[in-house]
Amino acid sequence: MHVMCVVQIKLMYLYRKKRFVLPFTKQFFHERELQRAGKTPQFGSYIFRAQELYDKGILLSIDQFSPRQFDRVNIVIESNEVCVFNMGVSSNFNGVVNEMAVQILRMEDLLQANYDGQVSLSLFDGMAKFNLNMLLFLINKK
Repeated sequence: MHVMCVVQIKLMYLYRKKRFVLPFTKQFFHERELQRAGKTPQFGSYIFRAQELYDKGILLSIDQFSPRQFDRVNIVIESNEVCVFNMGVSSNFNGVVNEMAVQILRMEDLLQANYDGQVSLSLFDGMAKFNLNMLLFLINKK
């Protein structure tokens, strides 16, 4: 139990580091919008276009959307607790933002699925499918 507390404290300090965000990027406007709304997550929030994740092999598919439409779909990963991530999917068609789904991911569950040899992970009640190894790499990198 004591070792887990030490690991969590170390992770808190690691995640709290302020990083530089290039001005006028999608990430810059995302963080500015969160600050204005007063909803800045403690350990950061990252926004990705589904097209970027699809090109990198992280995102495998999203129901209701073809890969040609992924440039209009955003995926947000944010964390308010150590090793607990909120992941959300939203679409932006004709200037109307539609929040489609939100799911809570625990790092222990992701690591256990990876240990069990699971290659892909279905999220949002089966709506989206992700490559598990690449998703873990993305989360650890950010």
